[in-house]
Amino acid sequence: GVVREDGGVHLVRDLEDERVATSDRSGGRGDELAVHDAGIDLRSLAVIDAVPDQHRTRIVYRFGDPSVRADLAIARVGEARGVVVLPEDGEDHDISVTRTVLALNAELGGLRELPVVVEVADPITAQRLVHACGPTMHPIVTAEAVTRTGAMALRQRGLSKVINELTDFHGCDLHVTDRPELLGVRFDQIVGRFVNARPLGIARRDGHFDLNPPADSTMETGDRLVVIAQDLEHITAADEPLRLQKGGPSDLGAAEVEEHVLVLGWNPLATQLLSGWASATSTASIVDIAFDPRLIEPSDIVIPPVDIDVRLCPTLESSALVLDHTPTTIVVLGYNSIDSDAADARTMLDVLHLMRRYEQAEHAPRMVVQLLDDEVADPAVLTGPDDFLISPALGGQFIAQLIEQPERRAALLALYGGDDASIRMINCDRPGLVG
Repeated sequence: GVVREDGGVHLVRDLEDERVATSDRSGGRGDELAVHDAGIDLRSLAVIDAVPDQHRTRIVYRFGDPSVRADLAIARVGEARGVVVLPEDGEDHDISVTRTVLALNAELGGLRELPVVVEVADPITAQRLVHACGPTMHPIVTAEAVTRTGAMALRQRGLSKVINELTDFHGCDLHVTDRPELLGVRFDQIVGRFVNARPLGIARRDGHFDLNPPADSTMETGDRLVVIAQDLEHITAADEPLRLQKGGPSDLGAAEVEEHVLVLGWNPLATQLLSGWASATSTASIVDIAFDPRLIEPSDIVIPPVDIDVRLCPTLESSALVLDHTPTTIVVLGYNSIDSDAADARTMLDVLHLMRRYEQAEHAPRMVVQLLDDEVADPAVLTGPDDFLISPALGGQFIAQLIEQPERRAALLALYGGDDASIRMINCDRPGLVG
């Protein structure tokens, strides 16, 4: 488990645990590194290697079992501003997380107002934790978050850059903030009220997020504003707030584009990716699924219910592929039926081959690539402007966002889901915004 305080980050680890969690960018009281009497071992140095610039965050190592109250007590959890619980390797991840949450609850006499971010594998475990611990429990099913993120990036060209902007802690971030001066103000007046921030919606008191609400929606007691801003502490109000004027109806929906998607490899992630992408593409689009029949049976390929043509292409090697069109998008996925190292090595060879194959094409296809191991997940290999890398690191970015502000979870999941208000790319000449 990881306990974060205003003054730094406490890493509580089992002595037998080989994994080491890393700190985030929060400012601390100094640039010192306080370590257990045992000294800095090689595993502890992994934190320094992973985060060489710790932005004056003070890191304190506590060695023990996070699921034991006595060991948690030495980390002074009662003084924590927030707690992050990460699973241990070598056993059922959700069991170790649940044990630590129970120990936290016992040590503190209830979690009450303490925000707790928990990484779990099973959505049912996430629901049980919220029901048992209350609204300050913020579970994240990382596999689900990674799938939603990948599906959003696949949905439309350019959205991958939006995702990076929202999750990499550089530039603007998504915030949920108290703005008591906006009580009773209509949303169409709120939108034009700030110089350096863009309101997206209202976080209602009951936990519901009303993104892109109707113009006459108002902020009520207990509501908070969902906003994109670079620095939440330095939001500047406009001298003369601009109220949006209602114009005539216009169709600003993203135009459907006919695509030819090549999916190379297969695992359960593919089903969700195709489902999310198909909702925003033309019904004339085509998907070719090339898979190695030595590694997966055709019956194990679950095609989601979509209104597009999906064709299965058993292929031993990517070099043997014969396609009637140059793909507009190539999705390369790892096989779960083999070791992750072997799967990632095969993936990278396929990516390099396909990039060479289509480098002379009039319109080079964008690459959406999944790597199973963060150790080899180097985005530098993808050079296209719309290329996107899917790896476990996306889950880590999501968790890092919640460490800083747990309320972001519902807003990000809503934006990435695409079922309600979401993010779309629109040519600026369509709403008359050129100039």
